[in-house]
Amino acid sequence: MHVVHRFTVSALDGAVAIDAQRINSIPVVVFNANTYLEDVFCDALGVPNSGTWSDNDGAPTLEVFLCPDRGTIIPESTVLTISFDVRNPALKQNAPPVRIWADGPLFAVPDMLATSLGTDLLGVVRGRDALEVEEPAFVTKDIGQSSPFAGTLNELSVTLRTNVDLVSTMIITVAG
Repeated sequence: MHVVHRFTVSALDGAVAIDAQRINSIPVVVFNANTYLEDVFCDALGVPNSGTWSDNDGAPTLEVFLCPDRGTIIPESTVLTISFDVRNPALKQNAPPVRIWADGPLFAVPDMLATSLGTDLLGVVRGRDALEVEEPAFVTKDIGQSSPFAGTLNELSVTLRTNVDLVSTMIITVAG
């Protein structure tokens, strides 16, 4: 049986860890198909359902370890989805080339580029690619009126166009 005990995701350029319960530890969620798997991975200190986060001078890395003393074995060809929350960088950026590898006492899986989906999300080209970040903006923001005369009915018209999709939870405010 092959044994791997640490999985590493690196070059998460610009990402910032959030919801850290302790310094350098962030929550991770693991699924196999639609089934939630609890206590499969731990951070470097053995805290279940967590990963170890390192900033690495702006090129963050996440490491998850098979939880010790649980006897966890993940059979070959098992598809796992490991998810974790980060805050996107404040400025626009293209998706970085994220790298993934694994290692353990018996063998290692070599460092390789992660595959990006290359599909759009919320009007952003390649928006499903990890850490592809767009700065939402109004590319058209015009206002005009129907009458410049005192005491007359005046209809104001605002024309807006964004560079991203507008969703139902957004609020547009016109003030001034």
